[in-house]
Order: sequence, then C-alpha cells, then structure tokens
Amino acid sequence: MSELEAALETLRALPKDQRRAPTLLVNPLFRRAVELATPDGLEGDALAAAVWLEALAGRPPDLALAAPLVPRLDDWRGLRGVFLLRALDRHVADFTTLLPGPLATLMLADAGAEVVKIERPGGEEGRRFLPHVNGMSAPFVVLNRGKQGLIADLKTEDGKAKAMALVERADVLVEQFRPGVMERLGFGYETLKTKNPRLIYCSITGYGQTGPRRDEAGHDINYIGATGLLSLSPGPGNRPTVPPALIADIGGGTFPAVINILLALIAREKTGKGSYIDIAMSDAMFTFSWLALAARWAAGKPVDPAMLRHFGGSPRYQMANIGDAARLFSCEAIE
Repeated sequence: MSELEAALETLRALPKDQRRAPTLLVNPLFRRAVELATPDGLEGDALAAAVWLEALAGRPPDLALAAPLVPRLDDWRGLRGVFLLRALDRHVADFTTLLPGPLATLMLADAGAEVVKIERPGGEEGRRFLPHVNGMSAPFVVLNRGKQGLIADLKTEDGKAKAMALVERADVLVEQFRPGVMERLGFGYETLKTKNPRLIYCSITGYGQTGPRRDEAGHDINYIGATGLLSLSPGPGNRPTVPPALIADIGGGTFPAVINILLALIAREKTGKGSYIDIAMSDAMFTFSWLALAARWAAGKPVDPAMLRHFGGSPRYQMANIGDAARLFSCEAIE
C-alpha cells in the first residue's frame, strides 16, 4: 500500500465531524495526502485539487480520488474561492493605495495569495499616515503586512516593463485610480486581457467607471453623504456625529471587491476566462440604508431617523451614560 493510499484509508475512517471542511483542512495527514495526490504539491482540499488539475495540466479532472473524502459537496462550495487562492498560489498585482484596495488585497493575502504591491518611487501616500512606529506608518503596516513590494514608475518605460512582467503572470489585478488613468498608463483591462486572457481585473472607485460622477474625487464620508446614509447619523441636528467606521471604504469598496474576485475565480474554473469587475463604493451605501428605505416605502414619505428604533427611536435600542463620562451603556433589548 502506497503512502497516499494509506493516508486516504485513514482519512476515510475518521468520524464524520472530522471530515468536514474546516476540521479536515488543518489535519496534517490530509494536507500530506493532497501533496501526494497533486503533482505540484498544491495545498487545499482534495476535491478542488482534482478540479484544478484540469486548469493546470489541460486534462479532465479525476474526481475519483477526492470523492470519498467529501461527505457533502455543499460543505466545500462556500470555501472553494478562498482555496483557489491558497492551493494554486494565486498571484495578485496590487496597484491600490490608502484603505479600500489595500485591505482587500490583505484579505486575499491572508487567504494564501501571493500579493505584490506596486508603488511609485517614494512610496504611496499611505506610508505617511500617522501614527508612526519606528519611523514607519502604523496604518500602512497594518494594511500591507504579508505582501511583497515592487517599486515602478508607471510613467517610464522601465517602470511599465517591470509592472507588465508581473501583470502578465497575475491571476488578479486590483487598482484604485480614477477612471481612465490605468488606460492612459497602458494598463487598462482591454489592453491587458490580450496579454493575459485569464486575468481578473478589479477597479475600485467612488462612483464607478461610467456615469456623470465618474470623475469626481471623494472619500468615505462623501460617498456616505451623497447616498443619504449620512443623514441617518444619530445626534443633534446641529451637531451630527461622524460615523465611527469608514463604511464606504470597507463596506462599499473592500468587501464587494473581495467577494466578486472570489466569485470571478470560481467562474473562471468553468469558462477559463478572466473578467472585469467595476466596484463603486457609493453603490453599496444604499444597502446600509435598507431600514430607512423600507420605512419610506411603507410611509410613502421620508421618515425622521429619530423615529426608527435602530437609529435612536426606541429606549430598547439605545446608549446611555452610566455616571462615568468615559463609559457608555449599550442596550439592545428588541427581541
């Protein structure tokens, strides 16, 4: 009996709960079986590894090896996009700056992708964000840990050549310039897909690639305000509070980018082709206004946010001072 056959026999004998995806993936014997079962020592789950062989070697996948290890195919579907990054050592070209894109590529790096961050000479503006620790921007380090770096001036032929060499072998490209900038630099999607047809290209902007506001600059609070979400901010009308989180940057930029990149990787398994993803941070802000939108629909007119229980309209969903100015008591007794 070979080492692989012995490993599979042992894995098949495991109790059902230990053959579920989250538990099985950290089992050293399982990981060894995947290494033995795939020619390039890929990491990941056995079912996906068999499917990925088709893309790697151009031949039909052999599912017979993996099938006995998978109690229910549904257990794996939700995780396969992440495994695609880890198992195939996916390469991500990161042209982003500041928060939305860097956080998205950080999440891909945490999932196992090799992320290379392309920066102009002198570094991106995020390197100057305060506070600094040992001469380095703490926010920049938090968002860009685990990534590799490439300094390239995209306005020079030498810089373009260095970046293009990376893009031509990349699985994913994420960029955050204003619409049209990547095209002017020679890195637009239509240009790159001729060099790398399997490339998944994700653009993150405030208002998307088309429409009357496409060229407007902005930041998180602008997108929240433009879509009406900021009007729901609790507090006196003459002193509205600033939201405690960068909702548009993360909820409208980072999360939609990661979700759609993973979906595009799954779709590429079937089609063999890359795709273009247009993320507009302002678009997702309507999702965060769901309660106000529903209330307006029901009332037939705008509703005062103070009348909505999730925005301060009920003492059962409220904050209160408990005697210490530095401490607040939060109550959410609504079910």
